Amino acid sequence: MMANLKRGITVAGVVGLVLAAVAVAQQQANPQAARRLRRERRSNVRDAKQTRRTNVGTAKQTRRTNVGTAKQTRRTNVGTAKQTRRDTRGDNVSAARQTRADNVAARQAALGDLVPATVTETCEVVVPNPVPAVTINVPAAEAAPAATTPANPDAHTDDPFEGSPSYRVVGIADDGASLVLQVGEKKVTARMIGVTPISLASQKDLVKRLDAERVKRLPSTKTLLAILLKGESVYVVYDRQVAERDKAGRLVAYLYRAPDGLPVNEELIRCGFAAADTSYSFDERAAYEAHQKKAQSIGKGIYGLLKRLAARRK
Repeated sequence: MMANLKRGITVAGVVGLVLAAVAVAQQQANPQAARRLRRERRSNVRDAKQTRRTNVGTAKQTRRTNVGTAKQTRRTNVGTAKQTRRDTRGDNVSAARQTRADNVAARQAALGDLVPATVTETCEVVVPNPVPAVTINVPAAEAAPAATTPANPDAHTDDPFEGSPSYRVVGIADDGASLVLQVGEKKVTARMIGVTPISLASQKDLVKRLDAERVKRLPSTKTLLAILLKGESVYVVYDRQVAERDKAGRLVAYLYRAPDGLPVNEELIRCGFAAADTSYSFDERAAYEAHQKKAQSIGKGIYGLLKRLAARRK
């Protein structure tokens, strides 16, 4: 069996040698065919190289095109997203501004006009247009451009107004519950929150018995304001429930005398020289009404004079 295998291998090798020899012989016998074969081989190699170069160039161009398309798509998407954000932000800002304007208008309408209290023939002080107190949970409004809201005066610090600006009082408005403040180069009128001015000049019987000069010297809210704030400055504090400006454009605020921090609004009512304004809601309304009742009950300030006038008539 091994002998047969060796014999087969030997025969195959001999056949291969014979075929190779025949091919060499043919080439030697026909050199033109050999050259043609070599040319064809070289041409095939060139074609393969050219095809490869073409394929590589096509692939690079396709990749560049894809990259450019991707960049352009990304730029378009980014631009669209930015424009969408700008449009959305613009709509939100416009809506917020409109809401804020509506809120300011509503709070200004709720604030109403400043109407002095009247003194009746029976020597009673009547506050106009009282309404039930309502607490409105609203965020603190933005600071008005003419004044800056100082620190909370109720905070437990040695000086709650430290670092807060104060404004010089340069006048008292005719309504008796507004001050004229010097703010930079401008004069700004500030209306006191929760204060209804009282003037005995509205008591007709009393005015009839006095001459014009003595009528001017009658106790009033304006009289005590002049005593408390002559040559003084004040801090300005706003209320959460009250518009920072009324329909007349006046600031509406609590005023605290600088530098001792005397609460001017509260002091006028506590001393019986003003009434609590109950025509709108504000944070200190309950306290002001309590001060007013106490001043009336013990006859402080104008209330004391009215009690004496009423007693004389009996």
